[in-house]
Amino acid sequence: MLVAAGCGGSDSAGLGPDTDPSLGFSGTWQGKWGMGTTAPSRDYAVVVGADHSLIVYDGVPGTAAVGTGSWTLDDGALLGKYAFVAGDTLFVTGALANDGSRLQGMWGRGSQTQGTYWGDKR
Repeated sequence: MLVAAGCGGSDSAGLGPDTDPSLGFSGTWQGKWGMGTTAPSRDYAVVVGADHSLIVYDGVPGTAAVGTGSWTLDDGALLGKYAFVAGDTLFVTGALANDGSRLQGMWGRGSQTQGTYWGDKR
């Protein structure tokens, strides 16, 4: 069974490559972010598009977007970059927890981590 999946093969039982290239990251996530070592307490939402787009909101989706960018996967982890304001690019890293219902990770500027965040899938 592992050989067929590893080679990209498929059979009538549905073995084969994952049909979701986002590995469960795509969707709307709503949660909290924080600065430094402070526990996340500020509201945010992010739409992680299946087309590898990111739209970040200060609060809930539908309010004014505060950032747009893109994301990719690296060894099963989400890596994203988005423009917060003109000339200010932020990064996010993330992993799925709670059976895929929570996204959590770190955010920062340049190569400096500046805080953590978590979000629940909506």
